[in-house]
Amino acid sequence: MLLSQRIHKNFADFGALVYDWPKLTLLLASLITLLLCFSLPELRIDTSNESNLDAEHPEVMAYKAFHDLYGFEEAAVLIVKSDDLFKREFLLKLADFHQRLEMDVVNLDSLKSMITTSLIYGEDQELVVEDLALSFPEDEQALAAFKLRAMQNSAFRDSFISRTEDYTSLYLYQRAYSPTLRNGEKQPFTSMDQHEFMQSIRAVIADYHDDDFQVAISGGPMIGDTLLSRIAMETPLFAGLSNVVIILLLFLLFRRLSAIVLPLIIINISLASLFGLMAFFDVALSSFSQILPSFILTVGVCDSVHFLSHFYMRYEQHGDKKQAIAQAMSHTGMPMMLTSLTTAVGMLSFAITEIIPIRALGIFAASGVIIVWFYTIVLLPALLSLITINPASKGLGVLAKSQNLLLALGRMGWNHPGKVITTFSALLIAAIIKSSKVDFSSD
Repeated sequence: MLLSQRIHKNFADFGALVYDWPKLTLLLASLITLLLCFSLPELRIDTSNESNLDAEHPEVMAYKAFHDLYGFEEAAVLIVKSDDLFKREFLLKLADFHQRLEMDVVNLDSLKSMITTSLIYGEDQELVVEDLALSFPEDEQALAAFKLRAMQNSAFRDSFISRTEDYTSLYLYQRAYSPTLRNGEKQPFTSMDQHEFMQSIRAVIADYHDDDFQVAISGGPMIGDTLLSRIAMETPLFAGLSNVVIILLLFLLFRRLSAIVLPLIIINISLASLFGLMAFFDVALSSFSQILPSFILTVGVCDSVHFLSHFYMRYEQHGDKKQAIAQAMSHTGMPMMLTSLTTAVGMLSFAITEIIPIRALGIFAASGVIIVWFYTIVLLPALLSLITINPASKGLGVLAKSQNLLLALGRMGWNHPGKVITTFSALLIAAIIKSSKVDFSSD
């Protein structure tokens, strides 16, 4: 017996075995799923710059050493707009705003604004240090004098006060290190720490924002937190939308409830197991790994559709469910295995990069492909054996139409090889020309 024939027979025997022991198979698969999903609640999101390289990378080590010596340079910048920055009421409110930020913002290292920044100038051969927090101008004349000195001072103008005199800025510097330890050691400021930092800032702003005290947020922490929030929102959103599209296509293709529910169970269990595996190895979700749900769902449903289309065809021919499962497993087991392995190996090509999120994407995309293939050949036959399947054809007309379309395309390639090769060669040349103009950016 040839090796390929032996593999096909082994897959058929495995399908028959699963059919004979479906409950035991489901129990073992459930235990594996629980084991993989055990760490799922610990899955985290990290969008920090440090997470792009290994913790022991020389550049990261130098970056941490810089933090130890000089602190953290990243600041959230609050821009406050008012018709008159030097109006007494506005300055009093700004001072109160400054004080609330110091008290209520979590993970705050330092805060700079015109309220606490010293205005240094010379007067009568003396060096004068003026500080709004310590010596607030008592009357309009003193306020006007302070305004004049402030607008003439380079430390204030363009740093804390705009040249148009209607904007003032506050700089909130976050801590260099997270307040929580990892493995007993301090760790860099995480994305979740940054999220708490920004949320506490927004909570204070909400109490002060009005028509004459309009506050806008800018700076690196705001961008990082926005990215974190988008990943947290869009990852489940994309997964949900993928499920909706899959449901519609499976309904159009098979018109069977089992052909819709079973693939959804397989691919979503696979996705949960993959995320649990990432959490177990303390690998965070990033802007790169945001693609994983859609990728795994797409790959997974292809395996299920391949198996189910052959199973339904055989089952409608003779009505023997065990034989149909064995035949479907024999016919599709090896192609699914080879396509899964080649896809996994292709994704593993990303694993050699030094950029951690891309490396993680390659490793766990490959892992996800293998996981979904495993659940397809184990769970799908077991579930099919336990449910009632109507042998009457409901949706194979769509399958027949798709097969006819593929046959027509194949005949076109066979009957007009020169035209097909010429067309695709022209497309390839155009693609190469355009791809040479691709720019690279990490902004």
